[in-house]
Amino acid sequence: MAVGTVVNGDSGDGIWGVKPAVLKFGGTSVGKFAPEIAQICLSAVKKSKIAVICSARSGVSKAGGTTNRLLRAARDASREPPADYNTIIAKLREEHIQAAACITSPEIRQNFNIHVDVLFEELSQVLDSAPKSGVVDSAYGDRVISVGEKLSASLLTALLEDRGISSRYVDLSDAIDFLVPDRLSPEFYQNLSSCFRKRLLSSEDRVPVITGFFGKIPGGLVNRLGRG
Repeated sequence: MAVGTVVNGDSGDGIWGVKPAVLKFGGTSVGKFAPEIAQICLSAVKKSKIAVICSARSGVSKAGGTTNRLLRAARDASREPPADYNTIIAKLREEHIQAAACITSPEIRQNFNIHVDVLFEELSQVLDSAPKSGVVDSAYGDRVISVGEKLSASLLTALLEDRGISSRYVDLSDAIDFLVPDRLSPEFYQNLSSCFRKRLLSSEDRVPVITGFFGKIPGGLVNRLGRG
């Protein structure tokens, strides 16, 4: 069954005027139990305002998860000559299209598939232009692995819409609009919170489905803050 982490909002009324519940779903839950996640959200939204955060899809093993395979594609593309990273990308695209089979609305499923194609086209362009250093630098690596959360958030947004929950996909991969200091002080996290607030307010009355990946951070999100 799907397992999510519920984080209550702070003691204030939050950015929507009510205290929200934040539902965080890991990659295994998104990969194996996406329809169940939609049902959990359907129940939760009847009780309170909610926000949904999701990780990139995983499958049987973490090594075979979306993020690890994206990293492998990034490394393969940076070699000289490049290794065959297109096979990895094609397989990931196929899996995400297949995951949308549980969406009953043909229109919503088609819109999701179009968005998937756009994301993979952008990813292919990034990989095709990868620096041939044999090393995945922070900026390049972040651009590649952020696609995993974009895909899973898009999938859950489509699923919630399919189940009658008005939802909005919120991409935080370029949310940071301030100068990031060398040392991540409390001020950094306050500024980060303000950036997120701007993005979430645009959701209005819809349920925001938020990418677990956020940026851009000099030195890379994974290097500076770590995975997870």
